[in-house]
Amino acid sequence: MENRAIAQMLSETADLLEIGAGDPFRIRSYRRAAEAVEQSTIPLSTIANDPKRLLEIPGIGKGMVANIQSIEQHGSMPLRDELLTKYKPTMLELLKLPGMGPKTVALIFEATGVATVDDLATAIDEGRLENLPRVGEKLIQKLRKGIDEYRKNSGRFHLDDAEIAAERLTLYLKDFPGIESVTPAGSLRRGRDTVGDLDMLVTGPACEEEVVSAAVEYTAAYPPIAQLIGFTLVAVKRGEAVFDFESGAKHANPMGTLHGGVLCDVADAAMGVSFASTLEDGESFTTLELKINFLRPVWSEKLRAVGKVIKRGNTVGLVECDITNAAGVLVARSSSTCMVLRGAQASGR
Repeated sequence: MENRAIAQMLSETADLLEIGAGDPFRIRSYRRAAEAVEQSTIPLSTIANDPKRLLEIPGIGKGMVANIQSIEQHGSMPLRDELLTKYKPTMLELLKLPGMGPKTVALIFEATGVATVDDLATAIDEGRLENLPRVGEKLIQKLRKGIDEYRKNSGRFHLDDAEIAAERLTLYLKDFPGIESVTPAGSLRRGRDTVGDLDMLVTGPACEEEVVSAAVEYTAAYPPIAQLIGFTLVAVKRGEAVFDFESGAKHANPMGTLHGGVLCDVADAAMGVSFASTLEDGESFTTLELKINFLRPVWSEKLRAVGKVIKRGNTVGLVECDITNAAGVLVARSSSTCMVLRGAQASGR
């Protein structure tokens, strides 16, 4: 796990402790640790199993070493999980709004039960914040504007994540004959804090009008979904496939938890490969239906998806997938109906 992700978890724990009016000394220790982790030039994932190396980092004590090791091994730590159960993960999103520090979030939550950005917008519209202490008209207007900005920026990516994606895309595009230069454009070129669409300016002979269609098709083929999301096939046998995946901040939905669509993609891959392993020469398949149940929230964790063919008929098959975390706890279960294609239907697939 990247240092930034570890630091974010420590910082979120400090925020949650402050929302719960926790011990100020304890809160400061988590904030100091988060700052130390983020500023460290050593990837903590490489020394997580060496407590002595971790203790050499200023601001990291024995208790924090245990927390860092838990985050690295399980994708979270017990105190953070306990606090998220008590205060709801969506309350962390409220902290992203201007004027919403931990104490203000706690005040509004205790008075109105507001725990999400949408709940806050509704409470403002209904006038439920107007008589609360320390919540004046100026703050309410600031929150209105902040909610509008938050909704506008939902689904955007941090600049550093966008730069990494742009580097990969640039290398991919430059492999195509006739593409000479690939230059970032839009929000990425301007260095905005967040980036929505990844705009790239591509030039070269391959971009001439009469031949550009081939370059467009090549670009549209990037990247394979496994490369894009970051999951890996680790085992396959007839009727079964296993994928490993480590979720992180870049996979989060606006609430800060793992986006359900990502889990769906991983499950679809595991079920698809497991069903494909049963096909004969000349056969292909397509998915008729896919269902998924999300059983527990996921933040930054190592996950495993196991797809298994439950029934393989002559034309239609049933496949299931369980996704578990490093502790073996089930986080999602999916099922899929697949149809075998033959002859002309299978051609080109």
